[in-house]
Amino acid sequence: MQDSKKRIYLFILILCLILAGLLGFYFLFFKNIIQKNANLAVFEKLKTDTEYLERENLVKINEEYLLEYFRQRLIFHNYSYEKKEKNGFINELEAEFPGERARVLISLLDKYLEFDEKKKEISNDKNFDSYEKIEKINLLKVEIFGQKLTEILFPKKDSEKIEKFYEYADRYLKKHFFDFTRKKEIHLEKAKKEIYADDYEKLLSIEPAKKKLELDIKIHERELSILNDEEKKIAIEVLREKKLEYSK
Repeated sequence: MQDSKKRIYLFILILCLILAGLLGFYFLFFKNIIQKNANLAVFEKLKTDTEYLERENLVKINEEYLLEYFRQRLIFHNYSYEKKEKNGFINELEAEFPGERARVLISLLDKYLEFDEKKKEISNDKNFDSYEKIEKINLLKVEIFGQKLTEILFPKKDSEKIEKFYEYADRYLKKHFFDFTRKKEIHLEKAKKEIYADDYEKLLSIEPAKKKLELDIKIHERELSILNDEEKKIAIEVLREKKLEYSK
């Protein structure tokens, strides 16, 4: 009889351990998968109704564009990409934006974290030059968020187009060091018009003077390389004066 009771207790104990293991597996793994799939479903729905963010006044939060708001609050909560469980920031979103708005924001947060992680990988990849990194990050935005959401979440900035042109110019000049100066100037002017597009005149007027001069020096680098230090100094000063005269 004692042996029979021991076997029953042992069976109950084993059963309890199995149930505890299954519950632990559910909470640590399976529940996260369900939540991720739910977030993905919300995100896919948002991609077909991008106007939702405008209707619900979520394009900006506290005067900050949405992704910048995410970035600042994540820093505040010391959130890391590897941290899978809900943290203070997610609880904050659920409290401040109850219901569907919170679900939409959390689904976007997941995608933002995915984007940020892949962006870091591209930025740290030494196989790409600065211009290639800009292009790949721009493609990554569309790949993760889709074209319409990208336009809403990443409003175009004048400084980004200017940076893109100057990174392209730097890349081009390194590859065409021995080309004639005039050929370089014609090519880069054409590239600038393509990159600046409809904003050409406006962006041209706000380009930093320092960048313009640095570009001129790089364009003439082949000719400057055969001069001594004093001659080079004079030549650069001539370029500076021409640039100032042209900008008047």
